[in-house]
Formats: sequence, C-alpha cells, structure tokens
Amino acid sequence: MILSDLLNENKALIEGNRLIKDQIGFLYDQLLEKNIIKLIKPYSKVEMNYLARKLGVSEEVVEKKIGKMILDKVISGSMDQERGILLLLEREDNNSMYLDSLEIIGNMDECLSGLFERAKKIKSI
Repeated sequence: MILSDLLNENKALIEGNRLIKDQIGFLYDQLLEKNIIKLIKPYSKVEMNYLARKLGVSEEVVEKKIGKMILDKVISGSMDQERGILLLLEREDNNSMYLDSLEIIGNMDECLSGLFERAKKIKSI
C-alpha cells in the first residue's frame, strides 16, 4: 500500500489527533528537505519548476521550503524569484579542516622545537 493511500484512508483519524498530525508534518518536511538536497547537489543553478515537477509538489511549496533552507543555512545560495531559479554557492566546509590542519602543524612545530632543544643539550654533553 502506498503511503499517500494510507494517509487518505485514515485522514479523519490523523486530522483528529494533533500529535500524529504534527509528527507526519514534521516527517514530511524532513523528507522534502532531503529530497531537495539530493536533487540540487550536482547543479549550480536549478529551476524551481524542475524541482516542483520532480518532487510532485507545487512551485510555491518548493520556493517556501528552499527559502527556509537558505535562512537555516542548510544550503548556501539565493533565489531569483523573477526567473524562478535557485542559484547555489560553493559551501565552505573546508574551513574546519583548515583549522584542524593549522592546529596539527602548530603541535608538530612544538614537538620539533623540543627535539632540537634536546639534541642541542645532548650534543653539548
């Protein structure tokens, strides 16, 4: 049985229980976000109507969700609503790796400096 059929059959039950309704809404939102991320990953520019067609939702839903994702910094980009295009920017995920590398180099410098000091002491004995 398809999920949409199951939801339609039990619509009254779901609508009557706020907890279930909120949880299904939350899960739907997460699923939509993950699917958008999968679809836009290989592109630097994506049309909103392409995403709407692939996801099976309206273009308005896609625009609203992408706007929220940009504000939440889930994706890095901007929307050109006039042309209906999402412009993606390069993510700077390398920043943490760069900082870790600097820390490692600093630790190695301290270690080598200590070894040179010991070598000087041994050489003078």
